[in-house]
Amino acid sequence: MQTRIKKIILLSGLIFILLVSIAYSTKIFGFEELRFDGALLINSTTLSIKTNNIVRMFVDSDGKVGIGTASPATALDVSGTVTATSFLGSGSALTGISSATPPWNSSGANVFLNDSSYNVGIGTATPKHKLHVIGDANFTKTIFYGGNLTGYGADYAEMFEKLDASETIGPGDVVAVVNGKITKTSTDASLYMIVTDSAALIGNSGNGEIPVAFVGQVNTKVSGNVREGDYILASGSGAGYAKSKMDTTFDEFKSKVVGIALESKDSKGIERINVAVGVK
Repeated sequence: MQTRIKKIILLSGLIFILLVSIAYSTKIFGFEELRFDGALLINSTTLSIKTNNIVRMFVDSDGKVGIGTASPATALDVSGTVTATSFLGSGSALTGISSATPPWNSSGANVFLNDSSYNVGIGTATPKHKLHVIGDANFTKTIFYGGNLTGYGADYAEMFEKLDASETIGPGDVVAVVNGKITKTSTDASLYMIVTDSAALIGNSGNGEIPVAFVGQVNTKVSGNVREGDYILASGSGAGYAKSKMDTTFDEFKSKVVGIALESKDSKGIERINVAVGVK
């Protein structure tokens, strides 16, 4: 039997059907299928919707809705996975979101949001800047910045390969550049530079394993006495030596000078001192 109706009212367990003209498309087939163009009014203590005789949605007497549960604890209580294309709201009151390594939280060291300053910390729970990272960061594309680029390093360097892969070359060594590679043993190279361990920025990554300073302050191995302001020259042994500007020849200046001493040294042995490179 097919009946066209305008409204079904369920009140105290009784069904009331209001018949109207055939202009409405609601159909009832043995009360197993209901289709409505208008409103459905149900007034009951609770409401259950079942499929296969299993409760799929439940509304309790307080108006709390449960999906997958017949005992909702909140306004909407879902037992299962929710898929959505968007979310509206700030999410400021969301609780209970956690995982083995939480990707975003307010009480961890993985990724941390400072709720008062809105600073973001990665590897730190006390970010002091808008983005504060403790550890390495890898960027595969361009970094744009509109202010100062500030770091704790003291020089700009680029990576070089060793001329002899078995040679030991370490921080502070004065090296010769031969055929685009570096060595400590050459005495007739046209360019000498210093290996650094305090670079603020390193270029040419992936094309060598030794960072060599181009400009800045470098802690350099120097043999013998040094006066602040002396030129530091390459010796061909890995350590530089000092010469006053007055005593340095023009040829030495062109080919041997690696920098200017920024501090004095009174011992005759080899020690590391701060040297300005890239300026003469």
